Amino acid sequence: MKQSALVILLFILIGTSCSNGNKVQENLIPNEKMALILADFMLLEATYNMQLVRLDDKDERMIKYSDEILKHYNVSRESFDYSYEYYINHPEEFEATFELVFEELSKLETESFKFQQKALENDSTLASDSLLKN
Repeated sequence: MKQSALVILLFILIGTSCSNGNKVQENLIPNEKMALILADFMLLEATYNMQLVRLDDKDERMIKYSDEILKHYNVSRESFDYSYEYYINHPEEFEATFELVFEELSKLETESFKFQQKALENDSTLASDSLLKN
């Protein structure tokens, strides 16, 4: 009797853990997508920390813009919170995700630098053209 109860309990635990594993996979944001979201959140936070926007309603705006970021990636707040908690509790995966975040931010920095360089080149070309006209 004890053995059959243990076997039944074992099957229940295995079934539950398998269904929880599927639930984790369904609700978990893949780390590549999570990295893009986190990179956008970091840029949003940096914008506010640099005080490039009004600060009197910072908290309300942060929530609004973070919701817009999640909407852009078609992710619910609940799914993001669940995934964030998952990654925090799985340090190896969290570290891998943050490596992707830093890669994305580096890529954006490089693109920004190239844009600035091109703008400066255009400005100097315009300035030299206008000097030639005078």
